[in-house]
Amino acid sequence: MSTLASRSRSALTGLHSAATQATHSIAAILERVDWLVLPMLAFGVSRLVIFIAALLGDTFLITEEGHWVADPNSPFLSFWAKWDSQWYVQIARDGYWFQPLQQSNVAFFPLYPLYMRLVAR
Repeated sequence: MSTLASRSRSALTGLHSAATQATHSIAAILERVDWLVLPMLAFGVSRLVIFIAALLGDTFLITEEGHWVADPNSPFLSFWAKWDSQWYVQIARDGYWFQPLQQSNVAFFPLYPLYMRLVAR
């Protein structure tokens, strides 16, 4: 009986030390990434503010005639595909073009359309 009790006590002590060690290692990890909490929180809040502003703008602002829509079946994509996005999509799909006295896409830097084209393949 005493051997069984000592084995049980030894096993419990081993479990306790393993749990304590795991707790200390988790605490050490959290201490190492503690500096990251505030920047990540600021990033998350800023993305939420941008998302809400885009949603409100898409809902309440009047869109001009001829407004370009990325996907009419997806309202989520609709409010992100505004302003110059149609120019970038056109550059990625068709390349640059220029005609005098008309709006053209030559004013747009090629890196983003190139990235779009590579990702789309």
